[in-house]
Amino acid sequence: MKKLVSKRQIEILELMAEGYKEEDIANKLNIAHVTLRRHKTLLYKKLGVNNSVSAVVTAMDLGLIKWELATKYRIERNIEFKSEYLQSGITILNYFSTVLRQKNPDSKSVVRIEQEGLNVRLLIIPEKGTEIQVIEKTLEEYGLVISGKMKMTDFLNDNMQILELENKLEISKLELRFAHKQLEYERKNHEGRITSIENEVDWLRGQIGNSLSDIRKITIGSNNYLGDSVKEHFPSNDKALLKSLDLIEKFLIIKDNEKNKEEMLKALQDIQKKNPAILKFIQEFAQKTISSTSGKLLYDLISSLL
Repeated sequence: MKKLVSKRQIEILELMAEGYKEEDIANKLNIAHVTLRRHKTLLYKKLGVNNSVSAVVTAMDLGLIKWELATKYRIERNIEFKSEYLQSGITILNYFSTVLRQKNPDSKSVVRIEQEGLNVRLLIIPEKGTEIQVIEKTLEEYGLVISGKMKMTDFLNDNMQILELENKLEISKLELRFAHKQLEYERKNHEGRITSIENEVDWLRGQIGNSLSDIRKITIGSNNYLGDSVKEHFPSNDKALLKSLDLIEKFLIIKDNEKNKEEMLKALQDIQKKNPAILKFIQEFAQKTISSTSGKLLYDLISSLL
């Protein structure tokens, strides 16, 4: 394929990937607009596509240009799943392409899912730079719907579309249930058995929803992020409270925390007595520590108290 695409056409593809308009591309390459159009027509034919964004994505897939070029046109969300959540999570992320078409029927944006081990990347390349804001808004609202913070009826107007989304979430739930049954069978004991599939579904959807709707990355184990966040929302100099927060911060850093469950439960109970709202805040924080087993365990402990 590289032999079929000329050096000039590669240059055009690279500028298209960076988000330049036809007029700008023609000026940068010092060629006539009609010449540019001719190059694009030939490119589309060679690549088997019919629009610019598909041409860019196909060229990237074929190794003609680098993914890193699409800096102005790229929207990304990265999530690391536990193994039993992987397939269920991918099902939910994959469905965003359908939702995007439903909300923006004229858009030719490309939605891709890339997986490497337990890491999944949702990559969206808009056809036009002006679409980025609309896609970001749709992505944020989709995340809120998945996490239960927004009603489907407020997100989608068509009853059939709502039914389709409900069906897709139900399929995701069944995939999660099946993955846990497999896990229990492999372990041959029920030490790690889930207490409720509903809790697991809530966790997974909250994990995905927070990742899609919140652009900020949650970093644990550095700069006392949790303690600082709690102080910002609930100003307090209570030494006992600060000590409990410090325990939770350390709990999130350690990978194997089964031994510290009792101590952590007591710290959480103390926080609940002082201010239940803080406990709810910490639960939401734990749900955002998506790659942390300790975050999941902390979330479950708080759920048992609320």
